[in-house]
Amino acid sequence: MGRIGLIGASGNGGACILKKRSDRGHSVTAIARRVDRITTLPGITALYGDMADAEQLASLLARQGAVVGPVQRRWAHSTCPFRSAGQGARFALNRLATIARTNRRR
Repeated sequence: MGRIGLIGASGNGGACILKKRSDRGHSVTAIARRVDRITTLPGITALYGDMADAEQLASLLARQGAVVGPVQRRWAHSTCPFRSAGQGARFALNRLATIARTNRRR
């Protein structure tokens, strides 16, 4: 498997997944708004990303072999248009597929 894109890597669920993937020798792109909260582990690349920015998310996920999004949207505290990280990831991946189908470069 290629790299794993992990959205919400600084949260409780994300940190647990990150540790397990690192322990198993996987390469993970850890995406979070709070990069400073991502634990430094072997095989982990920490990047800033906000799932409210679909274009940025699409760019960060472009070269990932798999995407995991273990976060929940907090309606009262977020301006994010998606109900979950999974929905945001699906939107970004669909955007990438559309760009690929139309052969447009961005």
